[in-house]
Amino acid sequence: MNYIEQINGFWGKFEALPKGRPFHITLYFALLNINNRCGWNDVFSVNFDRIIQMTKLDKNTYYKACEFLYENGFLKYYEKGRNKYQSAQFSFRLLSDKSESTLKQSGIHTESKRNTHKRLNNKTNKQYTVPDFENVQIYFIEKGSNENEALKFFNYNTSRGWKNVEEWQPLAENWILNFKIKKDENKYSKSNRKSSTSAPLGKQDYSARF
Repeated sequence: MNYIEQINGFWGKFEALPKGRPFHITLYFALLNINNRCGWNDVFSVNFDRIIQMTKLDKNTYYKACEFLYENGFLKYYEKGRNKYQSAQFSFRLLSDKSESTLKQSGIHTESKRNTHKRLNNKTNKQYTVPDFENVQIYFIEKGSNENEALKFFNYNTSRGWKNVEEWQPLAENWILNFKIKKDENKYSKSNRKSSTSAPLGKQDYSARF
């Protein structure tokens, strides 16, 4: 996908629509930004809390904007998450005049043949799995962590496009372990500070002065 041609194609199409609204533009460009960070997947996942934070849209406006973009041909695929913890799935429709073969010849790679939850790393020829937030959340809770850490883990790796993540579970294990270590260190540090401030002062020995 060519970023500039896609944007130009969007404006050419959007300006002809009488029902186009600013929040439709806001959502489309937020989705472009997310997919750009993911490495231009044909189908990519979007966490509900993250897209709401990026667009500053309320829940109903967000869903209406998604339907508008899909119904008017800006998206070729859209699947709404069952709840806010399950990521929605999106796929852009190419809006440039160039065909896919022309894009490939010019060195612009598309990923239309990739699976919904997988990306192909061209250097190592390995497939990388992009999980749903719901699965990440369940995994963290089963390992004794919490939803907040699951969201931090998911947002951090989504912002990095899940690069070099062949299996996300071992990475999550390390995340949870580091969190527990930091938590224990903070408890130990607080305990030491408390004991040092509350300990009684011993008697002073003045015999050495005389």
